[in-house]
Amino acid sequence: MGEALELAAFCFRVDRVTAEVTTALREASIPSMLLKGPGIATWLYGAERPRIYTDSDLLLRRRDWEKALALIEGLGFEDDLGPLDHPRMESGAGYPWVRQADGAHVDLHHTVFGIRADPDELWAAFWEEAVSEKIGGLEVSLPSRPARLLHIALHAVQHGPAWEKPMADLRQGIARAPIDAWMKAFALAERLEAADTFAAGIRLTAEGRELAEAIGAGQGANVEAALRLDWVPTAEGFRELSEADGIRERAAILFRELFPTPTFMRWWSSLARRGRLGLALAYLWRPLYLFSRAIPGYLAWRRASRAKR
Repeated sequence: MGEALELAAFCFRVDRVTAEVTTALREASIPSMLLKGPGIATWLYGAERPRIYTDSDLLLRRRDWEKALALIEGLGFEDDLGPLDHPRMESGAGYPWVRQADGAHVDLHHTVFGIRADPDELWAAFWEEAVSEKIGGLEVSLPSRPARLLHIALHAVQHGPAWEKPMADLRQGIARAPIDAWMKAFALAERLEAADTFAAGIRLTAEGRELAEAIGAGQGANVEAALRLDWVPTAEGFRELSEADGIRERAAILFRELFPTPTFMRWWSSLARRGRLGLALAYLWRPLYLFSRAIPGYLAWRRASRAKR
């Protein structure tokens, strides 16, 4: 009982941060929607198995992005990624901020992993069916339940079947959400150019494969989704190289991979955090590390590319 109360209190603190940030955004005429968190916990989970969430995930309009980042910084939050300046590290599909004073975390989005439609189209599709729920004492906008199911399926692909929480959300959604909500989620996935990734997500469980057949979700997965599910180091680098525009862009990608910024190196390697000598040794190790994983990564990329074709 004591542990349950402690977890509930923790989630309530997260909800209060959501209310604080949402209020500040509204005062600056920036609309937002809360993704995941209590929107999933109160709908798909019961008291017998509560869902714990640790941060506030907020979807914003892309045109409000820079203004929102400045506002978040004004509330005492710091960029949790730091100036890593490295491919694939910074993304509109999730940009984390942390406030050291109270340990609050906010994750900002202007798109969602797996959605290839323009972020403005994503916002319009989610906003037109948005609902309201009181969270942290404030009425907060949330995506519709079909939109939440879409996000659950895409999130499972983003992190892969080894990650417990996204897979738990997927299983709960498949078990508790009615089939008509899943049909609407699939229609939304088609509208937002995410149908293949959505189908790959719900097919990660046996029950999901049955659901996919029932709603007509095919088996195809795009290259990005297939690589995420394989989760082979360096494979996404080969995808990025294949999609680069010309030799100069490919050379720039290779250079950033082989010789990232010192900030990135200290994030990537504990050795690099041991002073200048450790950083130098980590730079020497970096090419060897990448080359040792190049063949498995290349083969994973080729498999994904052939499967898509």
